[in-house]
Amino acid sequence: IVLIPLLAYAGYDVHAAAEQTAGYQQQLRQVQVLRGRVLRSVLDEETGIRGFRATGERQFLEPYTKAKAELPAAFSALERDVAALRIAGTAALADNERRLSAQWEKEVGEPLLTDLSRPRMLALMRRGKQLVDGYREQDRMLQDRLNGAAREADRAADRAIADVSVFVLAVLLVLTAAAGVFAFFQTRAARQAFESRIRYEDQKRIADALQTAFLTKHLPAAPNLGLHATYIPATSEAQVGGDW
Repeated sequence: IVLIPLLAYAGYDVHAAAEQTAGYQQQLRQVQVLRGRVLRSVLDEETGIRGFRATGERQFLEPYTKAKAELPAAFSALERDVAALRIAGTAALADNERRLSAQWEKEVGEPLLTDLSRPRMLALMRRGKQLVDGYREQDRMLQDRLNGAAREADRAADRAIADVSVFVLAVLLVLTAAAGVFAFFQTRAARQAFESRIRYEDQKRIADALQTAFLTKHLPAAPNLGLHATYIPATSEAQVGGDW
């Protein structure tokens, strides 16, 4: 009985740890997906501008326009979710990515939409490549940090699974031991009850035989004399003997 609260507490603790680990792994997966989506939008911006400048056709600006509209909310979500993970250095990396993206938009994207001179275009394209390469480097570092956290979360999940397995095994052992102890005491109690019944029946049989031997079945007959006998049997111990 004393073990039941302890097992319940241990089971709750193991379950809570497993759920926490699973939740953290889910957060990591969501951030990785969001990080990849932001990276694609940044590259779509750059690709759209390059397509427009190479052809002069504004239809190539569609990826740029779409990505430009999506990136503010995407960066906000990325920074929020990265901060929630509390992984050292990742919040600063996400902030750097937003800063580099805004810098590319200001120094490269917007000027390339209006300045069509070739010398200026080439200089802006080179600057754009520098900023995009810088963004990729920040993103690579962010991904490395997230992957490291994911590996640690996987190890924590393995430990949680091992803890659950050990807990289940411990519960089974305790229940098996409790069942064995219960069966032992039940068997002993049944054996004691059987032995007590046998002793009682033996004592009763002996007492009945002795008691019967004390009884007088016939009184002697005497002329002009009436004989009567009264026997009071013993009422304690084995109830053998008594008084006439």
